[in-house]
Amino acid sequence: MYLINEDWTLNLKERLYDIDRALRRSPFGLWEFDSRCERFYWSDEVFNIFAKHPKSFKPSYENVIDCVHPDDRASVRAFFSTFLQGGEINSSCELNYRIIDEVTNQEHWVYQKVFRVIDKQDNAQYKFSGIIQDISENENLIEKYTKFYHVVKFAPNPFVIMNKSCEINYINKKCEKFYGYTLGELQGQSIRILNADKSVYLDNGYTESQYQNLFAKIEADLLYQKEGFWEGVLISQTKKGEVKWLLVFISSLKDMDGEKDSFVITGFDISEERKEEELIRIDTYNAIASLAEYRDSETGKHMKRIGEYCYLLARKLGKSRKFCDDIRIFAPMHDIGKVGIPDEILRAPRSLTLEEFEIMRTHTDLGYNILKNRSTLELAAEIAKNHHEKYDGSGYPEGLSGPDIPLSARICAVADVYDSLRSKRPYKEAFSEARTIQYLREHSGTHFEPMLVELLIKHRISFNAIYEKLKD
Repeated sequence: MYLINEDWTLNLKERLYDIDRALRRSPFGLWEFDSRCERFYWSDEVFNIFAKHPKSFKPSYENVIDCVHPDDRASVRAFFSTFLQGGEINSSCELNYRIIDEVTNQEHWVYQKVFRVIDKQDNAQYKFSGIIQDISENENLIEKYTKFYHVVKFAPNPFVIMNKSCEINYINKKCEKFYGYTLGELQGQSIRILNADKSVYLDNGYTESQYQNLFAKIEADLLYQKEGFWEGVLISQTKKGEVKWLLVFISSLKDMDGEKDSFVITGFDISEERKEEELIRIDTYNAIASLAEYRDSETGKHMKRIGEYCYLLARKLGKSRKFCDDIRIFAPMHDIGKVGIPDEILRAPRSLTLEEFEIMRTHTDLGYNILKNRSTLELAAEIAKNHHEKYDGSGYPEGLSGPDIPLSARICAVADVYDSLRSKRPYKEAFSEARTIQYLREHSGTHFEPMLVELLIKHRISFNAIYEKLKD
């Protein structure tokens, strides 16, 4: 038994519509008690609640007490004894307790409100009246929601409840710790405060259309699909600006009319898993890139330098972090097609004949065919096919020119030639840094994109530092 008080469960009753429905479905019983003759009057519904028949059960104070659950009996007796002894005029009190169905031996929760009726002639209390209601369904729901509340509050992953206007109503303890905000700071705020800015998505490889489609899909699934559910990966940002990758699940909650009222969001931090996957990916791609190294006279450090040069140029161009990271990984694969070139041509310590050169030229298409049709290797395939195209259209294999040549290939072209000139080969000596820069200037606008040549020259100290650090 417990007296109703203003704790969180009462607020829960006011907010949870299914509990409200449970209460509405349960009819009230009415009763009266005259203390002068100790006579009870019960309505039919009271008999139904107590599972008694009017012909076989005589309502009395003791008979009623006997119907109460043994664990609540003493408290209910004390409550009524105190109440029957007197108090303020027309005062009332309410309580919840359990009764036992003697036939099924099942317990039921009941709500009861008791009123004192004062005789105006002698100002004495003789009559008491009350209402009673079976609230078993209600109490079962409260018990479930109490457990749910504690599970949510202390869940090991972030948990958010937002309304239809995307305003935050509640976050759990883990969410506070994860994002660095308190519940008070976030209540009433847009859910966007926890989501990373669009620039972060773009920096991590999303295109503008992919970003727009992602959130359009979320809106459509939550608002216009019957289930009101969405699952996917989102990028979050903490109060300190730290970027986190989350596997997110969003479910809708419905009101008493079946309309979507609010949304529950829970997420699992997959940032570390993504880092581990990235390391595995890099190791795998480095292994692929090394295939060409074992066939060619070029060294592994040449491959590494190409990746660093391309990364530096991409950064100076202001490209996204994803693009910069990817070109660092994939540029070393630019000559992967050389695995299909015969050794007598690939390792020839001399200039190639026209026939041999035509065979050597096929390494771009060979590399492309190795890498194509794999979504994670699109940039690698793009570089492998186009890194011998020239800005004026005199390159191969397609004779592309200017901006028709993919940016990744234009970057790789200038980086590859820069390093090849500075490196010793069986058929040539290494160029000095100054002579290499002069060569790039002379071929700017013909072989290379002028803007990229100027950018490399502007940062020639950084390029030279990479070369010296990773020298063969």
